[in-house]
Parts: sequence; C-alpha cells; structure tokens
Amino acid sequence: MASEFEDSYDAWLEGREEHATDALIEERLGDWELSAPVMVEEDCCLADAIRTMKDRHVGCVIVGSGPRGMVGIFSERDLLVRVSLKGVDEQTAPISSFMTHAPECLHRDDSIAQALHLMIREGFRHVPVLGDNDELVGVFSMRDVARFVAELFPKEVHNAPPTGQTRPPTRYGG
Repeated sequence: MASEFEDSYDAWLEGREEHATDALIEERLGDWELSAPVMVEEDCCLADAIRTMKDRHVGCVIVGSGPRGMVGIFSERDLLVRVSLKGVDEQTAPISSFMTHAPECLHRDDSIAQALHLMIREGFRHVPVLGDNDELVGVFSMRDVARFVAELFPKEVHNAPPTGQTRPPTRYGG
C-alpha cells in the first residue's frame, strides 16, 4: 500500500517525465545560449592559461587560434590530474604539454540528450561545440546542464524550500 507521500509524488511526477524526455531529445545545442569559448594560443604558458581561467571565471580554455584552429582543451580536471603536485614551472611549461589534444566535440544540431550521453560516458565537464562549417561556436558545460534543469523545472528549482544550511558542519579533531 502506497503512502500519502508516494501518492503525492506520483501525482506530481505524472506528465513531467514526458516533458523532460521531450526537452532532452528535441532541444538542440544550437538553440541554447552557449558559453563563448575562451581561447589561449598553443604556445601559452601554463600560468597564463590558469590565470585566464581564473580571470574569466571559466572551467576550461580552448587551445588554438581562432574558430577553426582548435588543437586542444585544458580544464580544471587537467590542472588537478596532469599538473598538480608534479613540480612544474608554470611560467615556462607550455599549455600544450598538459591539454587534451584533439578533444571530442559536439555539433550545434546535437540534442541535449546526446551531449549528456557523451559527458557521462567520457566523464567530461566541458565539451567544445562546432557549427555548420566545423568552426568553434561555444562550450557546453555542466553549468549549462544545471541551467537546463532549472529552466525545465523553474517552479520546483526556484521555489525549493531552504534547508537552513549552506555549508557542511565544521568538524573539529580526528
């Protein structure tokens, strides 16, 4: 026997599942306001690339020159996995030594579902998006996924009750 909560949840969910599925399949990346790619040159030093990411408040930079000259991507994850604790001189080390070469890309006619599938399958947080002539037009990121969910369910997201706690409790000792 279902509880009152389960009955309420089932009633709330009815119709929303189809709405979400339709949006995931029908909405194309080209319909979305993508983040503009932040680019650095291939000979850029690691320190400048990291500074650019910090100053522009982005989680990745595209490495190359211009919309058709992309050769790689450097992300926060690359910084943690490929650079961190390796004794690298950030002022002289080229970004090309730490970037992901020839990254997988999405196209503006790909659906949100296709983008999510690629991101989940490969563990990507940022994926370059190409236009009709294979020119770089933007970057689709986990931030865009969160914004998509918020726009798909605006009432539920914007009216979610506060939990009263925004930070984990401070623990002392052990």
